[in-house]
Amino acid sequence: MHLTAPIHRLKRRARDIARAEGIALSQALDRIAVAEGFAAWSHLAATLPHPAPTLLRRFDPGDLVLIAARPGHGKTLLALELAVDAVRAGRQAHVFTLDYHEAEVLARLRDLRNLGADPASLGAGFHLDTSDDICADHILARLGAPGPGTVVVVDYLQILDQKRSHPPLDAQLRTLSEGAKRLGIIVLLISQVDRAYARTGRDMPGLDDIRLPNPMDVGLLTKACFLQDGKIRFQDLAPSPA
Repeated sequence: MHLTAPIHRLKRRARDIARAEGIALSQALDRIAVAEGFAAWSHLAATLPHPAPTLLRRFDPGDLVLIAARPGHGKTLLALELAVDAVRAGRQAHVFTLDYHEAEVLARLRDLRNLGADPASLGAGFHLDTSDDICADHILARLGAPGPGTVVVVDYLQILDQKRSHPPLDAQLRTLSEGAKRLGIIVLLISQVDRAYARTGRDMPGLDDIRLPNPMDVGLLTKACFLQDGKIRFQDLAPSPA
């Protein structure tokens, strides 16, 4: 059965319904699923491919990975899926967000319930930090002594240096790159794509489309995942760290 819209748009539609009508997101998702010809959202979700497990196997300790898309194309959900899959594989996952409050992140996790991502089920392997002080130094300090392959999600790249007291974006990227290699962790950087991309006519954004309000050495990135209209393009940008 073909869906009437990409899954990220259906989820966005459900969130809009939930907010507008004051109902639970799960109810809104079920309503969308019924309109698509399924008995419930869980039935619809069971038919969907889940790229996170395959992607996670392509990341190596020390990687600095870009996850980039225009708003509403699923970059945050993909990063959370990768974090959840890391926990389910016995690793640690840390999510640092300057964009969402804790309740909003937990609601996003409930969107992934078909993956076993109910927040209560993740246990001690999942860590969430919504502090206003998030920057590269804060992230590495909070990690302590992480196990190899720990997944660290940073949400999102362009606002890491929004506080004047924080180092410039390029300096923070270098700190995260060095920390990833030293600790053997995988850092996932959620990133915005510039709105000018919409005028290019291309079906998928690339590195040249990353919104960079402040300079940043993209050569520090080792891998990238670009999302657009439900599709994902994976790129190896540099040799994996030794």
